[in-house]
Amino acid sequence: PSVIPTSEIRSDVKARSAALLLTSGYVHYSQDDYETAAAFFNDALANATAESDASSAAECQNWLGEVYLAQKRHDEAKRSFSEARSTYTSLGNDEGLVRSLDGLGGVYHAQHRYDEAEKFFLEAEKICVRRDDEAGRAQVLNGLGAVRLAQRRYNDARNYFVRALAVHSRVGNPLGQANSLNGLGSADYAQCRYEGAMESFAKAGSIYGRIGNAVGRANTLNGVAAVLLKQRRYSGARERYRQALDIHKRVDNHLGQANSQNGLDSVDHAQYRCEGAMESFAEAESRRIGNAVGRAATLTLAGTFFFLTMCNPPGSSSAEL
Repeated sequence: PSVIPTSEIRSDVKARSAALLLTSGYVHYSQDDYETAAAFFNDALANATAESDASSAAECQNWLGEVYLAQKRHDEAKRSFSEARSTYTSLGNDEGLVRSLDGLGGVYHAQHRYDEAEKFFLEAEKICVRRDDEAGRAQVLNGLGAVRLAQRRYNDARNYFVRALAVHSRVGNPLGQANSLNGLGSADYAQCRYEGAMESFAKAGSIYGRIGNAVGRANTLNGVAAVLLKQRRYSGARERYRQALDIHKRVDNHLGQANSQNGLDSVDHAQYRCEGAMESFAEAESRRIGNAVGRAATLTLAGTFFFLTMCNPPGSSSAEL
């Protein structure tokens, strides 16, 4: 999410303790220290439950859902968000309900169940519109953008991310800005708008680095590397993939490690094929000296190879950056 815990610190010690635990959990969550964050959120939940503080307990469930989602523990994330949704619905707390619906949309998106994800995001957006909640709506627009991106509806995805970015920039939400920029970079990359993609990834990476979000920073490095790979700038691509891999290893993000390693393999494969193919073309051309037609055919094949290497390097994919 792009918001910090909102529980109010009241006079009684246990309520104050629950709110402070939530804030401590958020700090660790924002630094990708999910195990420690979960411990704080669970302690806060125990305190809120003991005090029969339903609102704080629901907020704890929302944050536990975010942690589980980041850890790819989708069933647990779904359960936490669903419990929070039920509580917020009974309390009539629309702000908390929006976050639960947004979280459930994120879970279904992660499971590639895009139609179901869209339903949750649209339900959340409807509440935001009714409440005139710009910041909440911007968060949901990022989710809808991610759905459209996965559905390869790139223009729609770009529109959602642009709208979300404008709001996040206006209200001063750096994490929301970075997420919108990362989405924009992905949409531009998928449409071969490489300069725009590079600019968006670079801006997002700078923000992630400033706020200490290591996973976000690593993902944008993967995005920059993917652009460089498309442009046959192999040394630069390899360097960014290695930087991303180091970060993912440091925070123990196995999926991120796999994506970065796949990127490195793609660089090696593309560079090897490029060098080998040009050697073959050169040899073929030397055998066709004096044969103008054959030489023209060889040069045409060489040009075709470079075009294909630039636009579709082996092992590359625009589906996930």
